[in-house]
Amino acid sequence: MLDNYEGIVFDVDDTLYLEQDYVRSGFGYLDKFVFEKYGIEWFGRSCWLKFEEGRRGNIFDGVLQDFEIDSTPQLLQDLVSLYRSHSPSISLLPDSIALLESLRGQKPIGFLTGGPAQGQLKKIEALGLAKYSDFIVLSGDRGIEFDKPHPQSWNRISELMGMTPASLVYLGDNPDKDFRTPVGMGWGAIRVRRTGGEHESKVAIEGIAEVRNFDDL
Repeated sequence: MLDNYEGIVFDVDDTLYLEQDYVRSGFGYLDKFVFEKYGIEWFGRSCWLKFEEGRRGNIFDGVLQDFEIDSTPQLLQDLVSLYRSHSPSISLLPDSIALLESLRGQKPIGFLTGGPAQGQLKKIEALGLAKYSDFIVLSGDRGIEFDKPHPQSWNRISELMGMTPASLVYLGDNPDKDFRTPVGMGWGAIRVRRTGGEHESKVAIEGIAEVRNFDDL
């Protein structure tokens, strides 16, 4: 699948590792802060349980309410900031390591990831991606309006790599953000539909190849 392309660009979350590991790490990091501020234990564990139940977007509000803590804007801001700035306990999946090692020195590799730039940079550092490539683009670092699926990120990384869109393939996981834009620009695309990924249940996109993991490549 990759032989037809000169360069390979990877998404990060749920493509190279499971994002749920980052979420669990971030929630656990908040335990100390909440305990020191309110004397309450298991805040992070309670957040994780709600995440496992399928709750998204307002988990902190719900857990604070459960503990009868007023979810002021400042407190919520502090929790989000700590969550995004923490150094996560995450690691590349074995098949990701195997593929990156096999490509290193054989084809140019790049990484293009979306979301709040501070948190994404911490993930990249924790995963050690810099040893595989200097071509790294955080699509959220120029403002939320330029985050994926805005085309500026794919333009930036193709320019950094000095390669044309037709010579590049993007490997990602999210049908809503990862494929229509680069394909429309002439890129190749492969969906990595990992078991346990946040977007695993989303329907396939016609014309986009899918793999369950990199061993399938």
